[in-house]
Amino acid sequence: MLDGNFERVSAGTRYPIIELQYGLGVNGLLGGDYSYHRLSLSYRHYVNINPIGWLAYRFKAGKVFGKVPFLLTEVHPGNEGFFMSRGIFNTMNRYEFASDTYAQLVLEHHFDGFFFNKVPLFRKLKWREVASFKAVIGSMSEENRIANQLNLFNPNETENYNGFRAPSREPYMEAGIGIENILKIIRIDALWRLNYLDNPQANRFSIVGGFYFFF
Repeated sequence: MLDGNFERVSAGTRYPIIELQYGLGVNGLLGGDYSYHRLSLSYRHYVNINPIGWLAYRFKAGKVFGKVPFLLTEVHPGNEGFFMSRGIFNTMNRYEFASDTYAQLVLEHHFDGFFFNKVPLFRKLKWREVASFKAVIGSMSEENRIANQLNLFNPNETENYNGFRAPSREPYMEAGIGIENILKIIRIDALWRLNYLDNPQANRFSIVGGFYFFF
């Protein structure tokens, strides 16, 4: 396993990966200011769907028990740059959403050239098609919501568009299509943000790229 900022990357396995994580905060211990428990469970695997490639999927759910500031809740990872990551929401702004109870789903279908192989140029280049969908839903307890009103960037606003609201009205969703295996290591995706467009700072469409090794 390789550890990143937001995810642990498997070096490869044909078995499902199940992760159970627990964190404990104790007020007064080693300078801690809060007492809380963090619990999360994730499951990820893939399934072959011949002849149209394979589907990778990931589900994660978690909860924070206790009265904590927003940054100790689950701050759903957003991305305002052009370098993509599979484990974050690439059309979500950073610090836009936070929850103390949440569930998220990530789907990524790799077509392995099912369409491009029918086009001579693309077949020669060995480019491959990929489609993705990500969603997260969560809530913030009334205790934490009230306790953190002073953390709002502009507490006079009814809706805080600058950050720190839970995706509780409906799941936050984004979808994309892309091309991978460009020069064997490059992937480029076009992504659409599907909802929560009431935020004037929302990034409705984005093109991001990354480096991956394909075999």
